[in-house]
Amino acid sequence: MARPIVRILSRYILRQHLPPLGYALAALTFAMLVNQIAKQFGNFVGKGLPWTVILEVFTLSIPFIVAMTLPMAVLVAVLYTFSHLAADNEITAMRAGGISIGRLLRPGIGGALVVGLISLAWNDQVLPRANHELRTLLADTQRKKPTFQLREQVTNEVVPGQFFLRAARIDPAANTLNDVT
Repeated sequence: MARPIVRILSRYILRQHLPPLGYALAALTFAMLVNQIAKQFGNFVGKGLPWTVILEVFTLSIPFIVAMTLPMAVLVAVLYTFSHLAADNEITAMRAGGISIGRLLRPGIGGALVVGLISLAWNDQVLPRANHELRTLLADTQRKKPTFQLREQVTNEVVPGQFFLRAARIDPAANTLNDVT
């Protein structure tokens, strides 16, 4: 009779990792998305853009945020799981039953390998496409009302390191600049 590949103990340890991983991923992603919204919301609302475009910009920001928060969520899940197992004396009971530390860590390492492969595929396939669409959409929104981000009596950097513009007066209603340097 063949030995099962995933034993009861391995399934138990992996099941203990899943809820903290999900909660940490959701909480960290939400926190970073709210931060992104707080930083960028004013740039889009004043341009008169439709809400669907603004929502699309923040939706296209999520793949990058997930790429940043997934490793943090894995760390939180591992720390929470093993500290919970230690607090309930389950690790002590397993060690007393003759299970080695390597055997206890094997499911976590296997799960981390799976999450790493998912992260690799995410960063290779999903993230570049979303970043390209986001950059294209941001370029389109900047063309919608270019004078919105310019300020009067200040040297504005239009193209980073290449093109600077200073306007004495900006008429936002007509999108005109006066006394331009």
